[in-house]
Amino acid sequence: MSYMYANSVPKLTELKAFANMTMRAVKMMHGIPVKGSPVEYVQLPVGKGGLGIACPKITALITYLVSMMKKLWSKDRYIEKLFSEYLKKVAEAETGIEDATLEDMAEYLSNEKPVDKKAFGYNSFTRVREVCRGLCGNKDSPLFKIKIVVKDGKLAILTQAIKDGKEKIFTEERVKNLQALLKAEVTTALLHRFNTEKPVKSEVVRVIQQYSQCNNCKFGMAKKIMERHDSVLYKVKKLIESGSKKDWELLIDEEPPGPNRLRPDIYMKSPDGKQIILADVTVPYEHGVEAMQRAWDRKVEKYTDAFAHLKVVGASLSVLPIVVGTLGTWWKPTSKSLEQLGIEKGVIRRAIPEICSTVLEQSKNCYWNHIYGNEYTDIPQKFGDRKPDSTSWKKEKIVKILSSSPI
Repeated sequence: MSYMYANSVPKLTELKAFANMTMRAVKMMHGIPVKGSPVEYVQLPVGKGGLGIACPKITALITYLVSMMKKLWSKDRYIEKLFSEYLKKVAEAETGIEDATLEDMAEYLSNEKPVDKKAFGYNSFTRVREVCRGLCGNKDSPLFKIKIVVKDGKLAILTQAIKDGKEKIFTEERVKNLQALLKAEVTTALLHRFNTEKPVKSEVVRVIQQYSQCNNCKFGMAKKIMERHDSVLYKVKKLIESGSKKDWELLIDEEPPGPNRLRPDIYMKSPDGKQIILADVTVPYEHGVEAMQRAWDRKVEKYTDAFAHLKVVGASLSVLPIVVGTLGTWWKPTSKSLEQLGIEKGVIRRAIPEICSTVLEQSKNCYWNHIYGNEYTDIPQKFGDRKPDSTSWKKEKIVKILSSSPI
């Protein structure tokens, strides 16, 4: 798609229609209300708490701009001269300036000069003007500012993601990662708008995530939260029992031997008793990468300190958090945790979409239960795994109960 956008100029109306259909489809696939929920949530990267689905329109505009700047910055003297002279002719024809300077051309590309569009007709640089206008000049534009400027005698791109943010200038020295840099600016703008300018629309996401609201919910939302947690734990337990450490002693949600009363979700002891593994599932509120990292660090600190006595008696202790965001974000270090639990890498790769889908399905139920209360009935899961209704699986081998439990 990026290759297509770099070498074609689809109509903006077509791009807008395609983007709207894409965003709508993603929301419907994830069970998110089409109306009222912020589109920024769909577009934000997974690491920032979103679904990571780039807007086709924004991608197209950025890709084309980068493609044209590469031609104007080309190290091939013939290509650079061809497009530079082409730009000068277009700018002179449409602005009426007899001998356009580099500054005049920059202002022309940035829509800062009045032009006669019919003087030259639709051309490559008309599209660049549309890009600048589409990324910062319209109501739904992501950036606060983007324009073409002159830097050290050559054209450059100036951006400002948000009103109070810093201006950044990208010159030909950044050409290799220019597209990634511009996408990062768009991400900054979307995240700011999601968190500050759309608090009402963002409530759809926040209610799903915010645990503090669950404790006060009179419709038993805390129970839904526990079901979501146990669904992840159930899946991980199944994977452990079919992994390379299936012969280890395994306790689920029980107090291990020791002086404290903590109950980690998973306690494993090697056959020789020299290795202890503690793993704990957490489904934190997705408020950026920092929130996911904090959830991880809290688990490590909590169980490392509480079970330090095991090291004194000569045992090797490993604390392995299992972190999945409330909206289905997979925290990458969790893959390493599952590996240390004896689960093969290939199995983990296949399990990740299932676990994330399970969490998202459960979060959806939390949200609608909060909205409709006792009138809401859970709809059948379309994606992910389903745990048994009882808790007997915590004390039994899961393979023994598969035949009698709907999974």
